[in-house]
Amino acid sequence: MDIAIIGTGFIGTTLGRALSEAGNHVTFGSRHPVDDHIGIPGARVAPIGDALSDADPVILAVPGAAVADIAATYGNALAGKLVIDATNRMAEPVANSRRSLPATVR
Repeated sequence: MDIAIIGTGFIGTTLGRALSEAGNHVTFGSRHPVDDHIGIPGARVAPIGDALSDADPVILAVPGAAVADIAATYGNALAGKLVIDATNRMAEPVANSRRSLPATVR
């Protein structure tokens, strides 16, 4: 399965390592793909748009506050995809980021 993980921090790389070891093709979407070195054999880092182009599902592993910007910029690329929300909106009344995503995601 081709999986995109948007975010290269602790949560994203932990999930990416497990998914890659299970035999999935993992592409990390990053704003700075040249600078991000994840060290996971078989996984790659690409610009966010490139990571989204061939993947389904997509895992969001970014700070919760960043989801609205990602949705605004890449909403068309997310359309129809299964989006798994691994974000955290600490200290907010709603812990997930669904309300910031386009209605076209699954």
